[in-house]
Amino acid sequence: MIMEYDSETTPLPAQALLKCLPELSHVCPQTIQRWQRVGLNGREGRRVRLASQRVGGRRMSSVRQVRDFFAALEQPDDPESPPARSPSARKDAVADAQRLLAQLKIPA
Repeated sequence: MIMEYDSETTPLPAQALLKCLPELSHVCPQTIQRWQRVGLNGREGRRVRLASQRVGGRRMSSVRQVRDFFAALEQPDDPESPPARSPSARKDAVADAQRLLAQLKIPA
């Protein structure tokens, strides 16, 4: 049985992906792996990860998944979703809520 090979959707290891995408020639394979595990922050603070599959114990992504990853990084967030807050803004909001609860004599 001969398997069809589609260069856009076939999962490839990081090193092979870099050979298929000349625009990423300056990127090292560890960077691809970091995008798969940790991801990058998108335009409005949301985390975007490179989709991958585990094949034989190795993380692999296709050329299409890399292109989708970069497209997702450029997309604005859903306008109905609340904006991402920084850790300090989150702490301030918690402190404000705790003060309000204390004023209303509601146990936190």
